[in-house]
Amino acid sequence: MDRKSVLIGIIWLVLHLGLQKIVCQDVGIVHLPPESEMIELKPFLTFHFPESDHEDPDSIKDETFERLNAGLPAMASEKVWVKFRLGEMEVKKAFVLLSRLGNYANKFTLFYQVTPGLWTRKSYSYETPINQREFPVGEAALKIPAGLSSQDIYILMEINHWMTSDWALYTQEGFARHQRILTIQINVYIVVFMLFACFGMAASVLLRNRLTGIFALYALSMGIYILLEANWLSEYIFYGNPAITLQSSQFIFGLLVLATLMYARETIREGNLPKILGLAYKVFIVISIGYMLVGHLSLGHQLLNTTSVILAYGTTIIIIVSAILNIRSNPTMRWLIGGLVIMALAGILIDLHARNVIYMPSSIYLTIPALILELICVGIGTLLAARLALSKLKLANSQNEHLQNNVNRLKSEINHTLSAYETFVNRSNRGELNVPSKYYDNPLSAREFQILQLLSNGHNNRQIAHELYLSRNTIKTHLKESIKNWAQTVVKKQSKKPGSTV
Repeated sequence: MDRKSVLIGIIWLVLHLGLQKIVCQDVGIVHLPPESEMIELKPFLTFHFPESDHEDPDSIKDETFERLNAGLPAMASEKVWVKFRLGEMEVKKAFVLLSRLGNYANKFTLFYQVTPGLWTRKSYSYETPINQREFPVGEAALKIPAGLSSQDIYILMEINHWMTSDWALYTQEGFARHQRILTIQINVYIVVFMLFACFGMAASVLLRNRLTGIFALYALSMGIYILLEANWLSEYIFYGNPAITLQSSQFIFGLLVLATLMYARETIREGNLPKILGLAYKVFIVISIGYMLVGHLSLGHQLLNTTSVILAYGTTIIIIVSAILNIRSNPTMRWLIGGLVIMALAGILIDLHARNVIYMPSSIYLTIPALILELICVGIGTLLAARLALSKLKLANSQNEHLQNNVNRLKSEINHTLSAYETFVNRSNRGELNVPSKYYDNPLSAREFQILQLLSNGHNNRQIAHELYLSRNTIKTHLKESIKNWAQTVVKKQSKKPGSTV
């Protein structure tokens, strides 16, 4: 891959996705730009930690709200108040408040005033079945009606790590467009990862290639994990039971890490792999299997989170080190690293936006395209490896066919020789076919003759190896030796004078 092309593509992608500011702007009043259908609320949000469980919007003083500073870390708190203020024209319009909360226990309550002095409240909970929500979608969305009497909007969140959640305000038309875009992205991603999974399984069966089979497992586990994390699969299957969703996600994550490690290890199976790196692969494979098996146990949320972070970063470091050692001689590893770089850049931009370091309103549309590009890169690398495996298989078949022809000629010569000697014995009035050592010195060992007999009955090398409990390489060696010995015997006999054989 051309480095300049990759760099230009990354710069274009960042600019195209709307990297508007390096730090969040000062808090102000929310004004939706003309002809705009969406605005990110993060630059306009202020927050306040409640001093008691009985606080309401009327009892909270405005000066207690703090601005979201750039780079403010995610804080763990059971409850937090968040506030923003709509413009005078915006209160006359209807909007959809969308929250992209990052765990399986998100709850929040929206407060607004339609009648002066009277707060209307709406609640969202992940545990609410989809068909009972205000918007039957996988995302957390609540409607803000038109004609509000107050510009202040309050949100009471009950979620850990609330600072990593994204908030956006959509017009009704904009929200419908947003849903169509996400639906298209998800459907394209489903098609891509299913195609690659089917390709990997088919190639694994037809070519008897382990790498393509591992790639099929990788594509399938990656696809299911992303659908779970995006709430497109989890909420339709496990809604009302966040615990099962979390356990399923943990199991699939462990399977994804395991498939990634196995894929990278198989890629460099014949490359440069120091002992310490090989040991690291084995250790992380064991950890990922353990994470899959015990993820459903009550071992503590913090312990599981720490383990998942160790697995994610440790696997990335191992693959990067493997790539540095083998990238020049291994095209598959180059494409694997290309996919990881795409994912890493997308993840860094999304995380920086979530932590208020940068302001990138279109970050929600970045994840799925990055995943598709990453899967395509790894798929191309696997396709190159499968092509190489197919070439080796064709070469092996050609060599086996050539060897089979030589064996058939050898068999014909043996039968001809035995037939000639049988005629000689009959003419000599002998009752048995005992081969005089001076006339017929058999050049084949018992094992070589046994292999040739099976081969003449239509067995291939793999079947002969299975029948005699030998390796395929041993079978090939015996066949080569039998041809060599018989050829030397024929040459030796032809070099003798006529009449001296008997």
